[in-house]
Amino acid sequence: MFGLAITGREQATIAALIGDDLRCYIFERDEELCAELIHKAFDFWNNHVIPKVPPPAQTKEDTSHMIKRFSGFTVEATDGLLDSVASLPASK
Repeated sequence: MFGLAITGREQATIAALIGDDLRCYIFERDEELCAELIHKAFDFWNNHVIPKVPPPAQTKEDTSHMIKRFSGFTVEATDGLLDSVASLPASK
């Protein structure tokens, strides 16, 4: 759908090979979805790519990758982070 949004085309054909069976599916442009995808793309570009700020982790794998990448680096905690950690319930 994003391809339709950026090219202005009204439909796309997607081919899928399932085993030996080639299937073609036609997708019609959805204006509401295209507008939302363009909005999200601009938001990502302006808030992450240009300022070089990575988006927040969304999965455990994202978090694990970031921890491994920055292993050995130290970061000073902000007051906000310290307050957040202090408000966590104690583990038993």
